[in-house]
Amino acid sequence: MTVAQARSAAPPSEAAVKVGRGALLITAAKVVFLITGAVVNFSLASLLTPKEYGDYGVTIRWVSLLNMMVVQGLLQGMSRAVAQAPQSAGVVRTQALPVVTTISLVTGGLVLLLASPLAGALGDEGLTPLLRTAALITTSYAFYAALVGIINGLQRFKAQALLDMGFSTTKMVFILAGAALGLGAQGSVAGFGVAAVVMAVLTASVATGLGKEPLATRLTFGSFLSFSGWVMGYQALLNLLMFLDLALVRRAAGLGALPTEAAGLYAGAVN
Repeated sequence: MTVAQARSAAPPSEAAVKVGRGALLITAAKVVFLITGAVVNFSLASLLTPKEYGDYGVTIRWVSLLNMMVVQGLLQGMSRAVAQAPQSAGVVRTQALPVVTTISLVTGGLVLLLASPLAGALGDEGLTPLLRTAALITTSYAFYAALVGIINGLQRFKAQALLDMGFSTTKMVFILAGAALGLGAQGSVAGFGVAAVVMAVLTASVATGLGKEPLATRLTFGSFLSFSGWVMGYQALLNLLMFLDLALVRRAAGLGALPTEAAGLYAGAVN
């Protein structure tokens, strides 16, 4: 047997097996995300009126523009920082806390500040309270994403997958509960926000027992954003392209060019 044949016949390394299993677990979590998302979309179509369904869809899409930007930026940024020094994960979390808090408050504040102007641009001031309620989602999501990034960087893929499945399921339950209680789109948006808070607290309780070895280089706002900033910018542009269509339909309905329920019907068909 040649050296090349011996290498090809050798069993996969423990690290490779761990990563492979992790990939399967994360894939399973994404499948749960798709299933619960489908349940939410089909169920809300029955629980809400077409206009409420459209209002919910517009609100969540615009907030998701910030959510996806923050989630991917913080998750990948924290994962990268922890993977470079896993024995210092606790120190990384401590040093990153001001960065995460700042991003969380800035994005949540933007949602609150722009709620009324955005509702006006969409042709319906009634969207203002929905958008303001959604600020809770953005603020909580930032902490959740950062903590999951730590878990990912430590290659605790099973814990990450279970948390993602838990978030998908909790979100589904609270969103549908808000609608089922007769609170309309406002109740569903608030349910999403409550789910985000619950999962941020739960994830904090899971991300424990982290290494305390000193970092060779302190994690600063600039060093963190030198990587995460590009990820956030890319996600913002990508999601803007994905979510712009429903906003245009909602704007046309607000101007009277389309029936008021047009956005809801369009969102239902797309979903």
